[in-house]
Amino acid sequence: MARQATKACGNRYFEARMRAARWNEKLLTRAGAIDFLPGVTEDSLKKYKLDITRPPNIVVALMADAYNEPELRAWYCVNECPLGRDCREIPQMPAERALIRLQNSVYEMEQLGGNVNNTFN
Repeated sequence: MARQATKACGNRYFEARMRAARWNEKLLTRAGAIDFLPGVTEDSLKKYKLDITRPPNIVVALMADAYNEPELRAWYCVNECPLGRDCREIPQMPAERALIRLQNSVYEMEQLGGNVNNTFN
């Protein structure tokens, strides 16, 4: 069993790998994880996890796929990528809550649309 890292705790990439390791024990170690990340070395993975270097977007995409965590892409775009700095992060929530928020937004838009129609008529 691998030792629990102390310096990498709190790092989004490390935490994603540890969540994925619950279902695939090879992901418990960096050496095992690089088998799922073509072109990424164990040393570069270490630097990403310790926040020494910022991973390129293609590596984040590989991590998101290998760790089965698509939220990692959205997090990267909002927090790391200079192009996505103006975007809001998508909060994690249960599907039921997301549906309720969507229904509320649609209702508010319908109400707003009705008010606009009343104004112009």
